[in-house]
Amino acid sequence: MGISIYEPGLRGGGRGTEALWLWTSYLFGASNWRRLDYSTWSGNTAMVRVGEKLGFTVEGRFREARVVREIFDSVVLGVLRSEWEAWKASS
Repeated sequence: MGISIYEPGLRGGGRGTEALWLWTSYLFGASNWRRLDYSTWSGNTAMVRVGEKLGFTVEGRFREARVVREIFDSVVLGVLRSEWEAWKASS
């Protein structure tokens, strides 16, 4: 799963958090999947923070796996259905 906000002027202000919240809620609501995950690059600290803010856990790191003007790690974040439901109930 994933989200993208292509227009730099629209980044920030909670749009990514809202988009990931909506997408995660939809996917868990429309399926019987037990888990969801996404990957990003370690230089995209905002996207890592968004996932952690929404209850996702860093589950993996592939060292020097992404090149975005320089070399970065690939970071995988995931959430279990039970974790998502508990996180939503506590928010």
